[in-house]
Formats: sequence, structure tokens, C-alpha cells
Amino acid sequence: MWINSSHNLVPGNLFSSDFMINQVIFFDHQSRLQQLLQEHEIDQENVHQLTNGQFLMPGLVDCHFHSPQLSIQALGTDLGLLDWLDTYTFPAEEGFSSVEFARNAHEKTVKRTLRCGTTAAAYYSTIHRETTMFLCDFAENLGQRAFVGKVNMDMKAPDSYRETTEESLAETARFIKDVLERKYSLVTPVITPRFAVSCSKPLLDGLGRMAKEYNLPVQTHLNETTEERKLVLELHPGNATYTEVYDNANLLGPKTILAHCIQSNDNEIDIIKTRGCGVIHCSCSNITLRSGVMDLRKFLNYGVKLGLGTDVGAGYTPSILSAMRHSVDASNILAIKHAQQQVQNGHPRIPYEPITISEAFRLATLGGSEVLGLNCGNFESGREFDALLIDPNTSNSPLDIFLLIKPKTSSRNSSTQEMKTTWLPCTLKHDGYCDLYTLVHLQIPVLHGAGRPSECSESPAALTDVYCIITYSVVVIP
Repeated sequence: MWINSSHNLVPGNLFSSDFMINQVIFFDHQSRLQQLLQEHEIDQENVHQLTNGQFLMPGLVDCHFHSPQLSIQALGTDLGLLDWLDTYTFPAEEGFSSVEFARNAHEKTVKRTLRCGTTAAAYYSTIHRETTMFLCDFAENLGQRAFVGKVNMDMKAPDSYRETTEESLAETARFIKDVLERKYSLVTPVITPRFAVSCSKPLLDGLGRMAKEYNLPVQTHLNETTEERKLVLELHPGNATYTEVYDNANLLGPKTILAHCIQSNDNEIDIIKTRGCGVIHCSCSNITLRSGVMDLRKFLNYGVKLGLGTDVGAGYTPSILSAMRHSVDASNILAIKHAQQQVQNGHPRIPYEPITISEAFRLATLGGSEVLGLNCGNFESGREFDALLIDPNTSNSPLDIFLLIKPKTSSRNSSTQEMKTTWLPCTLKHDGYCDLYTLVHLQIPVLHGAGRPSECSESPAALTDVYCIITYSVVVIP
């Protein structure tokens, strides 16, 4: 169930009436409900009580998704990146010159990601300006925040699926104007050079000027594989690193969204941090194409803005919850590798700190929001209320709900351990897509209303016994 701050809340059969959602005015304890209603002059009729078991969580943010690749997800896992692009991706994307095909496919993308709990996404489309507008329309009409890019390519692509430099720049400028003229409330155009392999220097320079002129975000790929990195330096001589290619074209800045960055060295990370760019960890596709394992802990320690991406279609699932799991798995793999190398070298064991599920959850929500420049991602006062309303008891729920048998406790001091026991009320019936509730399975100690996580100091964002006043509506959480 998704809720977007610019649209009516339509939660199926959970509520009988719709109401408008906007900013979170405050987040407080239920004991102060009547007092705060009076202070903010809010009528009691605007209080909406959640039923037992329902909960709210921040909407998920997918910072890297190729809309035209949904139809080829998981194909070609025996190939590396560049061969995969030639064999599967470019032929699939070329088909988006068809208006009928593109309209149908882009609609499926938005509906699928919404079903996965994605309330905001950064999308790559294709080089086709006209059909890319369908993606913008569907995101706006279905209530998803979307950053949409018409892809730019003027070299190293099939003749039938690339533009001249002049065409690419002209069509991008027209795309930007088309989007801005429609005055979408949820859609932002993004400058989208695919990667430096398929973009000439004149094209990159022109896109850099365009990004500055319109003050728009930029999204691209960086240092995904060693083969790609080597090829970029051959195609763009005079640059010491792949990162410099973009930096010299004025494409790096606080609104830049860089996918992968697996092979980035310390100097490149310094440039990324200095320019204020955001980096997107795409753990699933990194493994699928055998590109490498990104050291997410290293980027966190550098203080780089970070978000998560599914990177469909090399990523085989459109779920950011799966991206969370994959990110933790990848970090654990690095920890294992680190320990093995220390044993082999005879060095003292200095532990490598893999990321935690709480850190992955932050990247999937607030982290992605920060990378995209959004004011959502948590329920702090003043934030846009992009949220998911979850009901584990709904018809055909992907969760099995079990009765909880609480352990006997001898004192109040044992409540923390008791909470750890009661935070797992269900198991997931995983079908590959409907894994919205996997957060419960991964023990995020915030989601279940049956226990009392608000009493536990270890809970990062307990929602039990609190409520949110959102514009002129109140959501009370049992």
C-alpha cells in the first residue's frame, strides 16, 4: 500500500473515505492527541485510526531503474556488461520507438515498482523522446515521484539505436521543455548520458551546459567494470580517471546520481565527495553481471551520499527490499573475504564492519531521498509524507501471521529481550515480487504493532503508540 503526499490516500478497503496528504506537522505520543488537535485546530473527524497490525513506514526510493529493461530482467547472466548490452539491452530498447509497445511497457514499469513499495524512482528511458513522455505521464497519473531521463548515445551503439551528437542534444532540450511545459507535480526531467563509452566529448560537454542552464539533475553510470573503465580511458584520452571524464564536462555536482562506482579509487571518491554527488549501490546487478562487489562501508566512511537501486534489467528484481538484502549480503561477502586475506597474509585480524540491516533500510528510504534531493524518507516534522500503509492481515497477504508466545520475564528490565522475541510475528510467502513485508522478515524493529517497540531504546524508529498529524488529518497507530 502506498501513500503519496500529492495525491489522495486510497487504501483499498481499509478506509471508507479518501483524504489529502501533505506534510507531517508533528510526530508525537498518543497521550497528547486531544491537546495537539486543539492547538492545530483539527477536527476529530479527521483522525484516522489504524487497525491492529497495520503500520506505516517511509516509502522506498529506487535510485536506478531502466524502465525499458523490465522485459529482459535476469536475461544474459552468463555475459559481462558490454556483451550484455550488445546482446540484450540495445535490441530491447530499440523497440521503444514503437508508440504502442512503449506505452504498454512504461505503464507496467510504474505499476510494478509501486506494487513493490517504491514511492520515488530515478528512471532511465531510451533515446526516444516521444515515448519517454509516456513514462512521465504514468508516474504522474499513478502518483509516483519520478526522475525521468531520455538516454543520450552518439557512439559505440548500433547504427539503428544511436543519435548524432546534434540530434541527441536537440532532442534532450526538447524533452526537457516538454516535461516542464506539462507542469507535472511529481516528475522531474534528468540529464542522462548513458555512460562515457557511448557518449562523445562534445555530447558530454553539451549535456553539462544543459544541466547548468536548466539546473537539472544528472544521472549516469561510473566505474561499473574494469573493462568499461579501461575502454573509457581509451575513448577519452587526456583524462587520468573515468571520474575526470564527467568532471571535465561539468556533469558532477550535488544533483548528480552515479550508479555503481565499484572500481572507483580513493582519488575518485574524493572528487565525488567534494562535488556532492550521490552514489547508487546496485548490489544485485553487480553480482549478476559479475562486475564486482562494491565496498559500501568505504563509501559510508567517506561520507558520500548513498542510495540503493534495483538496476532492472541486469538486476533481476524490481524490489528495493530485495536490494536491501543484496546489499547486506554483498557487504558480508567482503567481510568474509577480508578475514580470509588476513589469515593468508598472517596479519592480525582487524575486523571488517559489514553494513547492518538498519543501515540498508536508511539507504532505501532517507538515503535515496537525499541523493534525489527530496524532502521525504522519514516522518520528521516538515517532511513530505511519502509512506507505505501496510496491513499484514489483508486478503491474500504475502505474510503468515502466527500467535506470539511471550517468554516469561521476572522483571521490567527484561523488556528489551522480550521485544526482540516479539518483533518476528510472521513469515514471508515469497513469490518473487510481493515481498513488501520482507522488512518484518529481516527484523526491522519498527513495523509491528502487537509488541511495544516504543519501549525499547534499541528501536530506531518505533511507531507504536504514536501518531502523525498530516496537514488536516491524523493517523493514529494502535
